[in-house]
Formats: sequence, C-alpha cells, structure tokens
Amino acid sequence: MVDALPLEQRLAAKAREFGFVACGVAAADAAPKTAERLQQWLREGLHGGMIWMEERAHHRESPAGLWPEVKSVIALGMSYAPATDPLALADEGGVGRISTYAQGGDYHDVVKRALKALARWLVAEAPGIDLKVFVDTAPVMEKPLAEAAGLGWQGKHTNLVSRSEGSWLFLGAIYTTLDIAAFGAAAAASPLIGSPAKAGAQERAADDRARRSLSNDSATGPRPSPGNRAKGKVDQPIPPSTDHCGSCDACQRACPTDAFPAPYRLDARRCISYLTIEHAGPIPLEFRKSIGNRIYGCDDCLAVCPWNKFAAAASANRAFLPRAELVAPELADLLALDDAGFRQVFAGSPIKRIGRDRMVRNCLIAAGNSGDPGLRAQVQRLRGDPNPVVAEAADWAFAELARA
Repeated sequence: MVDALPLEQRLAAKAREFGFVACGVAAADAAPKTAERLQQWLREGLHGGMIWMEERAHHRESPAGLWPEVKSVIALGMSYAPATDPLALADEGGVGRISTYAQGGDYHDVVKRALKALARWLVAEAPGIDLKVFVDTAPVMEKPLAEAAGLGWQGKHTNLVSRSEGSWLFLGAIYTTLDIAAFGAAAAASPLIGSPAKAGAQERAADDRARRSLSNDSATGPRPSPGNRAKGKVDQPIPPSTDHCGSCDACQRACPTDAFPAPYRLDARRCISYLTIEHAGPIPLEFRKSIGNRIYGCDDCLAVCPWNKFAAAASANRAFLPRAELVAPELADLLALDDAGFRQVFAGSPIKRIGRDRMVRNCLIAAGNSGDPGLRAQVQRLRGDPNPVVAEAADWAFAELARA
C-alpha cells in the first residue's frame, strides 16, 4: 500500500501526480559551499547588473539565512523537454529565436501552482508543520539545493543536469519546518506501517531497485524506463548526486560569446540569456554579431549536452508546449509592436516581464544580423523611437543592413 510507505516515497509519488518528474529531500544545511561560491562570484562582478543578487546575498547563502526555522528542503523538477531541436532555426535570418523554456506557458505560474498543491498535501500528512514554496523569484539557490537533494548535478554550464531528464528542468523548492528524515524514521517504526516482515521486504526491494538504478551511471548506459512513471510506481529516495560531466566540454565550446571563463563558472555579463533578458541598456557591440537571431534567451549550452538524449519530450508538462506564434516569430511582426501589442502577444508568457522596449531592442539586433533588406523600412522607423536604447539599436541595425 502506498500509505504504508515512508514519507519520502509517498512525497515523490504525490509530486508526480502534480506534474513533477523529479523530487528529492535535503537537510537545510546540505549545501554548505553555496555561500562561499556565491560570494566569490559576486566579488568578481560576474553577476553583471543583477544587483538583487548582491542585495539579498545573505538570504541566498543558505535556507536558514532566509528562514531560520527551516529543517528540510524539498527540491522538485518539472520537465519542459522540447520535441524539436532548439538549434534548428539558427540560420533563419528573418525569424527570431526564443529560448525553449519561454515558448509555452509561464513557468512561474505553472510550477508555483503545483508546489502549492503538494504543500497542502504535506500539511495534511504532517499537521502542525510550517512551510514556504519558492520558484525562481525568491532569494533561493535552487540548483545547489537540487543537487544536494539528488535531482542531478550542476554541470559545466552551471545548470542542473539530470541523468533521466537532461537539462530541461524548471526547479522549485519547498522549505519546511518538518525534519523529513527524522519523520520518516519515526513512521517506519510505527505499527501503522505494517508488520516488520512486510516492512523489511519492502525495504529490501527498494534497495535492490535503487542499486539497479544507480548502476546505470554513464551517459551511454540504459535509460530509466518511462513506463514506470506512467504506471505510477513510487520513486525511491535519491542520494546526493555526483558529477557525471566527465571530460565532456560540449557546452563550453558551444557558447557563442565565451561566457564560461572556466568549467562550472559563468560570466553573466557575456551570456546571451543575461544580455537579452536581464540587461536593460544597450547590448555591448562585441556581442551583437554573436547573438545572431536570438531575441530572448539562448539554449546552446543546454542543447548540446549529451545527457539530453535521455530527456523525453513526453515527460514535459503540457503547459509548456510551444505556442505556434512563439516557435519562429517573424522579426517584421515583432518590430511593429507597440506596448499594447506586446502585452497581447506575450500574455501568459514569461517574456512579458521584459517589456516592449527590451524585446524590440533584441529584435533590432537580430534584424541587423539577418541580412534581410526587407526589414530596412521598419528599422528606419525605429531610429526615431522615444526610447534611446531602442533608437541606438535601430541605428546599428540600419548600418548593418546597409552593408548586407
């Protein structure tokens, strides 16, 4: 019976019901190196203009820094694995490329809704506990916590990599005052769990399954069966992950702007995702040609990771299926957007938070790289845009198209 299983296993099973493909638990102090690494990254200025990383660094350094009462962290992953090659449109000059994660519904809303549902279930299982749910917008270091909880490891591109889901995971976290490991040990000793013989048989079977799973330790090894997920079999607790990048440096070589000064280190100031999403000013000239037709984010370092061959598009949450108008949007259409048009096109999308001006700036860089003379008239019109960043990008794009 599912009800007779330890809490961590029931938690993992319930997480799958709510759309998560990965679930793990870590003690609140399970990622002790996070603070030191974060402070070094900030001291070197690699966070660029993301001032909020500095302002709330004391909260990010550890879960207890944000909430002193926290005992356990539940780390969760929801798949957005694409069905097509994210790099397929690299040579299509007349269209813009939007990062895979932003082509469907807003993950903030989808993941948070599932986190809240799982949190309600957990409160019913352990009355009297307190908890908080987080997805991306709070000062939470989701990736090292997910690694500590066994969901995967931080790869050389600094993103989480899962042996079963590749790099295509949205991460969320639940902080709770419940000591889940201690709770599970107490529950295992309870007569409500069943007879000692039955509990021992369940435990031995779980150990056997875990050993078989953990023996498939290479990127070329057998793939976990998706059939087990479909049949609702209960996941086993996952030990903390180890690094399986090996000698592979595909993500480092794939980066168009050399944003990795070393493996496992990211210089956000050179990252196309940062430049097209977080950076508000003019995009530095040295990166404009390398941006190509990317208008929101960049998938290159993720797309080339060999672990993605284990990520099944069928595992992706349907809320993240790409919207037709965001798969290969025409630059001409996007350059014509005003504020109201922008809000209409990107309603329900994470893209809406960057606003019309930043999106049009990005599209102008892509237009300048397109070699398409048919865009000149629209680019010319935008040279008079009231936003100086947009106007400057239009001047650059017009000059580039004049040379095409």
